Amino acid sequence: MNIRLLFASFVTIAMLAGCRGGAGSNAIPPAAQPGGAFGSLPAKSVTFAPIGPTHMSDGYPTSGKVNAFAVDPANSKVIYAASGRGTGLETYSSAGILGTTDGGTTWKTLTNGLVDSSGNIASAVNTLWLDPAKPKVLLAGTEYDGIFRTADGGASWTNVYSGGHATQFVSFGNALYATDDAGILTSTDDGKTWTVQLAGSAKQHPTAFGAVSTASGHAFYAGMSNGYIYAFASGKWTKLSRLPFTKQTGTDGSSRLVH
Repeated sequence: MNIRLLFASFVTIAMLAGCRGGAGSNAIPPAAQPGGAFGSLPAKSVTFAPIGPTHMSDGYPTSGKVNAFAVDPANSKVIYAASGRGTGLETYSSAGILGTTDGGTTWKTLTNGLVDSSGNIASAVNTLWLDPAKPKVLLAGTEYDGIFRTADGGASWTNVYSGGHATQFVSFGNALYATDDAGILTSTDDGKTWTVQLAGSAKQHPTAFGAVSTASGHAFYAGMSNGYIYAFASGKWTKLSRLPFTKQTGTDGSSRLVH
């Protein structure tokens, strides 16, 4: 599914239902799940409306590529959206992070401090994580400049892990984890500082997480740029196996990288 449609669907449903967003992992609101508030409604009775953001840095009245979003669990009208750089099919918006406090009616650019070492805006943002216990605290994983953190709802940002290609965050156990070119990073102070738990390299670095924690058990996995899958248990990462891959698929940019 086109991520712009996915983003619009999640946000619109969240506001129509007046529900609260998920935790840092940004779970789908209950109303959007099968059997939720809209589960029994005929399709024609559910309507969608564009809520923005619009008029980003490319000058066109579109939001371009939306890489991530986060919703304040205490106030569903507070939403953060992160834009990315497309691959030729999306608008090259690359506008960094935007926020709304009125459910999407108006948006404000939140890029104060979201800059690289040259002072340019770190405008391509791959992922956002919001602390559900302290929703003013957000983390942003960027395409080129590592991890940024805000403790004031995006009014100002600080680079807390410089450099690298950060793609995903996950909260598991009593720690936060991030994927970065440097490896699997972990933080125990709400993202203020990070250490490398499993080192990455040019040939292999983490690109995706899969985590679940329920009453019946826990599981945490990491996918790598070269197709290998690692499992986390007892404080360490163990290589499991490699995903099958056909080199020539006819798909532009096809690679072993785990998304």
